[in-house]
Amino acid sequence: MLNISGLKLPMIGDMLVGGDVYFLDSGGANAANGNVGKHPVNDPVATLAGAFDRCTASNGDFIIPLPGHAETLTAEVAVDVAGATIIGVGNGDNKPAFTVNGAVNGFNFTADDV
Repeated sequence: MLNISGLKLPMIGDMLVGGDVYFLDSGGANAANGNVGKHPVNDPVATLAGAFDRCTASNGDFIIPLPGHAETLTAEVAVDVAGATIIGVGNGDNKPAFTVNGAVNGFNFTADDV
């Protein structure tokens, strides 16, 4: 938290969070694309496409793939929300991983500033 004159502002790393934060965890016991995605344990979404479905353009939203998230893309993922930021959490074998099935293009960036 950044504290300016008693006002506590949320931060991720050195970036001020102005929008919403959505958690992505394919291995979470409660992970589902029907979730809101606002809590890393009780309410994560299961896929990157599901996380983008919750973001609002130019809102400064963050998608946080959690340690151990593993996703094989069987369809192209539309990266289509302007101003969204994706920050993976974890390192080594525990970092988030996306595997692209050779039959699909993987990611389709159609929005600015992602």
